[in-house]
Amino acid sequence: MKIIEIIIGFIFCFLILIKIIPFLKKYFLDKPNARSSHYIPKPKSGGLVFALIAIFYNLISGDFNALKVLPITIVGFIDDKSGLSSSFRLISQFLTCTFLLFNSEIYLANQYFLISSFLFFIFIVLSGMSLINFCNFMDGIDGLLAGCMVIIFSGISIISDANYSILVGALIAFLIFNWSPSKLFMGDVGSYFLGATFVSAIYNANSINTSIAITLFSFPLIIDAFICVIMRFKTGQNILSAHDLHLYQRLSRGKLDHQNVSLIYIFSTLSIVTSYIMGGLKYEIIIAILLLFLGFLLEKYYAVSFNNKFN
Repeated sequence: MKIIEIIIGFIFCFLILIKIIPFLKKYFLDKPNARSSHYIPKPKSGGLVFALIAIFYNLISGDFNALKVLPITIVGFIDDKSGLSSSFRLISQFLTCTFLLFNSEIYLANQYFLISSFLFFIFIVLSGMSLINFCNFMDGIDGLLAGCMVIIFSGISIISDANYSILVGALIAFLIFNWSPSKLFMGDVGSYFLGATFVSAIYNANSINTSIAITLFSFPLIIDAFICVIMRFKTGQNILSAHDLHLYQRLSRGKLDHQNVSLIYIFSTLSIVTSYIMGGLKYEIIIAILLLFLGFLLEKYYAVSFNNKFN
């Protein structure tokens, strides 16, 4: 990682956010509803700032790969402003993941297999779509997603040739405004950008094992979202409808506040990233299993029951 780029990303994001918050309060105000974790209107779409900083810096550095996630970022921005249908969002995510896959290292290395195995191709694309949606789902309380992504993209920068220093710096600046009690939300524009950028990093890893390792960096996020989808499906709920039944949401409604819940997820992410850097994939899997048990304990002793409906 490059410290100077982290500082540049931090300074630019911090200064722009100070200037843009009044605009976002006027045109992108998030008014709370029955499922919201906040109780007063707050501006959203702050993720536009760190997304554009990362994309613009990569472009002037000669890295045009950043343009690959620009369309889904624009979709998120429009969704924040006007609201889009779930079918349009899914189509845009499918096209984004397909495009990212066809322009990735994993495709170049396994081109024949991906073309000849349609089911494997669909699995890879649907997995990417799931990750984008899971990032969006997990952006529901102050600081959780941004904090975890600081750790995730720092880890990716350490173990690969990819450089996310500018984005890490910008996310740290965003966290100042997004930490509990938050003054600003990233919105769909931010979560879509982070999800698509994360998917791109997985697709462009230099080996399948590295792709798996990077995917597991997000284990605290994706296991919460995945288990929630399964539980909602089993109880006959529409898995595409909005809800407040993720573990992190039920923890924040239970015995823990936003700050403590976010810290649990951030330090869980740090533990799994560190385990891979220090010991490799085997140790990362062991930590993931331990974190799964931690989740069951949090569910049992600190969370509001899944059967308690708030929506």
